[in-house]
Amino acid sequence: MSKTTYRATRSFYGDLGNFRRNQIVELDPSDKTVKELITKELLSTDLGDKRVGDAAPSLDKMTVDQLKAHAFSNNIDLGSATKKDEILAVIQSASKTG
Repeated sequence: MSKTTYRATRSFYGDLGNFRRNQIVELDPSDKTVKELITKELLSTDLGDKRVGDAAPSLDKMTVDQLKAHAFSNNIDLGSATKKDEILAVIQSASKTG
């Protein structure tokens, strides 16, 4: 299952969880719910200054929201990590053990 990076065009709540406007998420494009959200124009592959297909930003360049989306997409439990450096440490640790 490959993932595609999307941007939430506005804030909404759905079957896949809460999304904030301009939040970057990685989701399975073949998922029926994802297809519906694209049709309703709630998700877009237009990431603003970056387009899908460009090289993904390195983890240390990602925002907190991007790191959380990366963790969610890769089934990484962030536990109580809320700050960027804490989230980054959890993701890097999971990458080494996974």
